[in-house]
Amino acid sequence: TKEYIDGLEGTLKGFHTIEYLIFGVGDTKPASAMTPREIEYLVAVTQSFKGATAQLRQSWEATGDNFAAQLANAGGSSTIYTSQRSGLEDIIGGMAAICDEVANGKINDPFTQQDRTLEESQFSNNSNADFQDNIRSVKSLYLGTYGTNSGKGVSELVVAKNSTLDARVRAEIDAAIAAIGAMQPSFGEAIFSNKTAVEAAQAAV
Repeated sequence: TKEYIDGLEGTLKGFHTIEYLIFGVGDTKPASAMTPREIEYLVAVTQSFKGATAQLRQSWEATGDNFAAQLANAGGSSTIYTSQRSGLEDIIGGMAAICDEVANGKINDPFTQQDRTLEESQFSNNSNADFQDNIRSVKSLYLGTYGTNSGKGVSELVVAKNSTLDARVRAEIDAAIAAIGAMQPSFGEAIFSNKTAVEAAQAAV
């Protein structure tokens, strides 16, 4: 049941468990191979995942915990951020943390240990796109854009002080996204057959 799955530790639920149940090992599992018990687990783990994402969204909504207002009002009425600096440090810290995680965890661990079982999206064979999306999240925060929405990003603060640095950051973000895409034929295969591209992507990130 969803309630049972909710109580399990992270590796037994969530996005990658759903991937494993759907795709199997090496993205080779046909739908017809799914057992009734696996389907039952898939339904429950998907319901649990939906609940977690709904909870995350609600934490940002005005009708929920309203974290958006906490961040927007840093240094004012926010009870979390006593200064604008502390709110900005959280944003930039998060940007740095995901870059570090991609380069020194998600890419590094399977590559240096030559072990594809350590690959994050091994079951769907979707690691390249997932890693690129991680860096695109950094780009969204830096530029203040997401989809068709645009606002003020970190770039506005940087360019006001150092336009050369701003141009460099923009270029390096795009270069990192491109380098991740160049790990071909896929990240899981490139760690063995295209090591130069993997090293270049890790360095770019």
